[in-house]
Amino acid sequence: MNPHLRLFAGVLLATLPLIASAATVRWHLSGVTFDDGASASGWFEVDSATNKIGHFDITTTSGALIDGRTYRSDEGHEGSNIMVGQPTQRNFRLNESPYWRLRMTPITELDGGGGVHALKVDFRAGNYECGNCSPYRYIVSGALEGNVDVIFADGFEF
Repeated sequence: MNPHLRLFAGVLLATLPLIASAATVRWHLSGVTFDDGASASGWFEVDSATNKIGHFDITTTSGALIDGRTYRSDEGHEGSNIMVGQPTQRNFRLNESPYWRLRMTPITELDGGGGVHALKVDFRAGNYECGNCSPYRYIVSGALEGNVDVIFADGFEF
């Protein structure tokens, strides 16, 4: 066997356990706006094998109804999480402290392949940001754009 091929095969076999068992889809908010003139940007991750939500980092700007805030999975806010609803009306709910909530519902099921999924803006109860649900503002436009990443155990991705 060629020594270079043997070295390559050895390195490949040694690194396979470092790769996560499934791809992670990072969903980016695209063109998300609220009825009070504010906007939202950022991302959240979904493990395509388990359909569990992982990290997220989303920021909303201040508008006429609500001041902007940041939702981050790594800040340890009580209740910082995303909840998944039913197929085709999947609800991603991000909470910052027990009182602030950002909820987004795409028109179609998010899948492990990524792609662009428009938010179901006519489903007002499924797309909003609120402070203890009063005050609140509705999302009036936007989409979720998914990119598939291979995540290594040490956090390195490509």
